[in-house]
Amino acid sequence: MSDELHEDLRGIAGQARPGEDWPGRIARARRHRRQRWSLTAAATAAVIAVPLIALAGTGSTTKSNLSAGPTGPTTSPSPLSSSVPMDVACPVQEPVHLADDQPPVTDAFICGEDDQRVPGDGIWLVRYVHRITGGLEGLLAAYQAADTPPPTGEQFGCPTVLYAPSTVYLHSDEGTVAVRAPRGVCSDPQATASEAFRALTTETVWTQRDRRVQSEESVTTGCTDAYKDTLSMDAGSPSRTPSATPLEGPVLVCTYKVEADAQGDRIGRLDGHRALTADEIAAVNAALRNVTVDPTCNRSTQTRFALLVAKNGPTVVALDGGCAVSQNDGGWFRAGDDLRAALA
Repeated sequence: MSDELHEDLRGIAGQARPGEDWPGRIARARRHRRQRWSLTAAATAAVIAVPLIALAGTGSTTKSNLSAGPTGPTTSPSPLSSSVPMDVACPVQEPVHLADDQPPVTDAFICGEDDQRVPGDGIWLVRYVHRITGGLEGLLAAYQAADTPPPTGEQFGCPTVLYAPSTVYLHSDEGTVAVRAPRGVCSDPQATASEAFRALTTETVWTQRDRRVQSEESVTTGCTDAYKDTLSMDAGSPSRTPSATPLEGPVLVCTYKVEADAQGDRIGRLDGHRALTADEIAAVNAALRNVTVDPTCNRSTQTRFALLVAKNGPTVVALDGGCAVSQNDGGWFRAGDDLRAALA
């Protein structure tokens, strides 16, 4: 799974969406990574949103030597309460290797964050707490294994891989400790530990929306919420092609209002969208045939611009102020009023 996850992250980072810079690609890769981690937790921890129920068993569940208690082994820790916030379930601390003298566990949790679709309200970053309801004994047995030391006297290399987190927060009468999976030679989770983590079952005991990461309009239309003012960014670049290329339908038009961010960069904020009809695409293409290369064209005064997303790539046109159109990284041209009128 690790190699597959690494390839997915590399693929995301290497395929930019329109107007997306490297930080944006990396942020999207991280969101995808969190989604993969969440899916891993869902597939491996059987996480489902269900009404909370009283769990079987009332005492401590697992001793450090993994021997059964007086009533026999159980994989259902007794709950602290029906709802446990993140700061209680998973207090901030560095995960450590499971100690040999780990006190009897009274409860165990997995915490994290995930992008979740909220109907009618876009996509939010949601923090969650999952209580472990089954498989804890097997996990503790696997987590007691020592880290694998690197081989000596030989050359070896480790792949650059992001591994899914497998931290579990163990509660006992002596406090809470975050434990990690024992590591292999490349700091990867040992296979037995990963299998034990995947065998866990959990239930959700707490969630909290942290922030919206994508608006409803962006989700439903495909327009990005923010798009850099590339016309202004490319102000010093000469045209590299003699004319603009007609757009291949379908064509989505995303309109943006230019604002300055905290660093003073010009950023377009999504303020509208529509799909062009066949007649409108023909009108836009007719106007594109009339654009001209003009080095005196001002590309830094527009207050609004349109992003035209077509099969053959995006085209950016200044709508209010400015006079430019930029297309597919192929250059920029002077846009006429006929082109703006075709997009009005």
